Amino acid sequence: MVKESLLHSLLESALDSQRVFPREEAASYAVDGIIPQVMAMPVTVEEVAEVMRLASREGATVIPWGGGTSMSLGNTPTRAR
Repeated sequence: MVKESLLHSLLESALDSQRVFPREEAASYAVDGIIPQVMAMPVTVEEVAEVMRLASREGATVIPWGGGTSMSLGNTPTRAR
């Protein structure tokens, strides 16, 4: 598991720190009851690519969040459990 503080710091360095949230502030973005370690809101294609690059490098699981309408239907990605 990726260390939460390291991932948070890396994401803050890649994005505006106002768009990176720690676990304590990410509860409303839970997927099937699993609260993310860190939640980021990239805006540009380049930011999305950077978030994905960092996540891959650090072994972090990414669950995309669109409108948030079907986030508790089951079949949670295994790596997120």
